[in-house]
Amino acid sequence: MKLWNITAALLAASFVTSTAVAQQSQEELSKELRALKAQVDSQKQEIADLKAGVTQEASIETEINRLSERLAAATTVHSAANKISFTGEFRYRGYLDLGDDEFGDERDGWGNSSRVRIGFLYEFAKNVSAYAELQSNFAYGQNASTSVLYGAPSSGFSGGTSVEGTPSSSETDLGLYQAWLKVTNLFGRPEFSMKAGRQEVVFGNQFQFGNADWYNGISFDGVRYDWMSENFDLTAFLLRTSTEDINDFNQFPGFGSHDHDEIYGLYFVLKSIKNIKVDAYWFYANLHDGTSVNGLSAPLSPGAGAGSPTDYFHTIGARFGGDVDVAAGLDWSLEAAYQFGSTDDPPDIGALAVEGEIGVTFSKDNRFRAWIRGLYAEGPDGEDLGYQTLYPNRHSNTANFRARYGWADFFPMTNVFALTGGIHFDPSTDWTIGANLTWGQSEEDILPGIDDSYGWEIDVWAEYRYSESLTFNVGAAAVFADDSGVFASGGVYDDDVNFLVWLQARLFF
Repeated sequence: MKLWNITAALLAASFVTSTAVAQQSQEELSKELRALKAQVDSQKQEIADLKAGVTQEASIETEINRLSERLAAATTVHSAANKISFTGEFRYRGYLDLGDDEFGDERDGWGNSSRVRIGFLYEFAKNVSAYAELQSNFAYGQNASTSVLYGAPSSGFSGGTSVEGTPSSSETDLGLYQAWLKVTNLFGRPEFSMKAGRQEVVFGNQFQFGNADWYNGISFDGVRYDWMSENFDLTAFLLRTSTEDINDFNQFPGFGSHDHDEIYGLYFVLKSIKNIKVDAYWFYANLHDGTSVNGLSAPLSPGAGAGSPTDYFHTIGARFGGDVDVAAGLDWSLEAAYQFGSTDDPPDIGALAVEGEIGVTFSKDNRFRAWIRGLYAEGPDGEDLGYQTLYPNRHSNTANFRARYGWADFFPMTNVFALTGGIHFDPSTDWTIGANLTWGQSEEDILPGIDDSYGWEIDVWAEYRYSESLTFNVGAAAVFADDSGVFASGGVYDDDVNFLVWLQARLFF
């Protein structure tokens, strides 16, 4: 009995315990389920918040995409390495002018001139480009610009023969020096190109057309067509100047109160001869009466000074130049031009001009070079006006003719026979030093009874190349004017020694 009772008691106790444990586990499970449900509800809220954030982020991204589309549709500006190239120049020059005029009055004093250019080249396509260049030239205390065509020399000297051109349009501080459109590969021919607009024009040795770099430059409005092949080049052009002539009674403009002088021309270069180039050209100047082409065209004789009519005339010429294997190199150039034409009143135009140059470089190491140059240009003889200079470059930044006929611009390039010689060498990689000597006389007498000699000029100069973009220059000129030189300068020089000293800094970028 006892054993059964004990067994029954144990079974009863086990059942009661199991039931209690089951009830306790169910309560704990319910609690855990409630906690899990609360956690799920919290996660649902977090998911809802996350969805809202994602929607907002998607909206921002959509707006960014829309903005990008608008920017893509707008005009873009590329870097200088791609479509736009910027160019520029800063040039500052100071002068010390020492001397007296023919009346004994002093000219002593300092002067300065500056030139600033900013330009950009835009390449629209492989064969189409456009260029625009602004220029400001100024001196301290003055705000004068040149004309579109050419400007007065930036020199302390102001003699009549030193004037390469005078302003002929309104004087401003800033002007459009160049603005042209160029198209190459015309009609599918890579040799054929066109340039239209305001542009510099440079040919050959710059005896007829140069860029007048020493001054404020020369640019024309016009169009040129070039055919450039392996054996020859041919250029045809029509150029217009900004000159407004006085006493222009024979032609009236189609609009406005102005006229434009015109230059037509052909320029041919033969390149098929080894070490020799042959140039041939024809120019026609339609000047509509009035002043000479530039200030140096004055015939320099009584009653026929600047302002004499130089109406319609042709210039035909040729140039031969090349290199010979002598020493470290011999270079030579010979150019001749003849002019003929008519004016409203006699005399007419019929004159010859010849320029020749030869130079020898003796050393490749220091580039020591000696050279001599000669100019002959007929003056007026009573029947003809004499040679009319076009747009020669009297100075350059190349060693071939840094100063063509003297830094002081004392000698004219018409009614003249002049000889110039010089030497220059590089004492080091960054330096060039040189000296020039010029003598000249009038081809036709300027006045009866006076010496026909213009006089002498001695120049010394040096250049220091600080970097590829920056150079410093210094020079000095001593002018010894004779009787014809005093007269030709308009009395600016006396018959004693006159000095000009100049300093220059020039930066390109």
